[in-house]
Amino acid sequence: MRTIEVQYGYENRAKGGRNMPVRLGIDNRTDAAMEGSVEFLFRQPDGELYAYAYPLRLTAGETYSASYVVPLSVGADAFWVRLRDSEGKLSETKRVELTQSGGEPELFIGLLSDSPEALAYLNGVSVNYGQMKTRTFALSERDFPEDRRQLDAFDVVVISNYQVSKLSVRQVRALMQWMRNGGVLLFGTGERVNDTLGVFAPEFLDDMYEQPTVQELSLAATDGLSVQTPGTEDEAEAPVALPYVHISLHGGSEVVSAGERPLITAANKGSGVLAVSSIDLTALHDYASAHTQYTDQLLTRLLGSARLERLASEAQSVRYGEEWSAETLVDNGAATLLPNLLGYGALLFFYLFLVGPALYAVLRHFRSERIYRRAAIAVTVFLCRPYLAFLRGKQISKPVLQLCEHTGGRRGCALRDRLCQFEKSAAQKLSARARSRE
Repeated sequence: MRTIEVQYGYENRAKGGRNMPVRLGIDNRTDAAMEGSVEFLFRQPDGELYAYAYPLRLTAGETYSASYVVPLSVGADAFWVRLRDSEGKLSETKRVELTQSGGEPELFIGLLSDSPEALAYLNGVSVNYGQMKTRTFALSERDFPEDRRQLDAFDVVVISNYQVSKLSVRQVRALMQWMRNGGVLLFGTGERVNDTLGVFAPEFLDDMYEQPTVQELSLAATDGLSVQTPGTEDEAEAPVALPYVHISLHGGSEVVSAGERPLITAANKGSGVLAVSSIDLTALHDYASAHTQYTDQLLTRLLGSARLERLASEAQSVRYGEEWSAETLVDNGAATLLPNLLGYGALLFFYLFLVGPALYAVLRHFRSERIYRRAAIAVTVFLCRPYLAFLRGKQISKPVLQLCEHTGGRRGCALRDRLCQFEKSAAQKLSARARSRE
């Protein structure tokens, strides 16, 4: 008998349209070894099933544990972990219900701090006029990912009152790759500026920062937006004395101020954002808890309305990006949007054999048939190259779907037949990366 334990996402919550980490534990209580595969089978809202398969080897009595990263499409409500032997027979199956953000879209915020409770004011806040609601997750060096894809669920990562040197080189690399791939990374400084920002100072700062000094900060006004305690709108808020560090971020601009002093400076890094606060963000706990609008305005200014609108739309639909790739469409349950190769072939045939001769006759009448020949060759090459690239699977840059099934017999195995065009290149990469995890 074998038992299967599964944990997914963070605190068993996940975001559709993102990569999802899955932590798998298998207790092989039998006296026999097993060689086969482990499959993660996902059910889409329309009833279709997608399975991601990885090689698996178990020795007799072994307690096996490993982490995997699988794409999760929007609306998937459950998945199954299935073990297959070398003959393809199912031996064990475990069903896992998925908890995705329902109703109001959520903004996932990861917290790296020695006092995450002091950042609790970031949780459960409606931002950008109620467009999204925040949900925070406490992280630590023990479980912080070493793979960028495992951070994919987070929209923001906040590091404050924390010694970054506790993270390994691979963990820091994953964090930086995640940021440059579209994440928003916010550092708090204050008295522990050396712990949080010191290791990154040569790379991200124009000038070395000075030691923190206690400054009177006017938090009541944030770039002209009034933030007051409900019921005291007509009262002037007293300045707050906090350790303050002047930060000169390379390529940065002020996004949040405290009176005449910059409070948060941000700069674009790749597709993401690097932001640095001049104070320890945990020091804002009392003020932000008492002033209900402050956190909303802070996060809205930090992320920007355009980014928040895009993140909110992702929770309701699939964002395919500017590049059409078969992998993105399949992973997000939109395989029906794959190009119709027969249609493209019919269009090429219609042009070359019906419209082409008529155009050739006109050009020949004006003794310009050479132009047609050159144009026909150029158009043929232009249309054939994407066709050949699709057949060879060159659009796939990482291991993708290896097995596809469909329930109820509707449309048979049409999707599986289409995905089989990916063939050996994707399967070999998938196998190689799965073995590396073991």
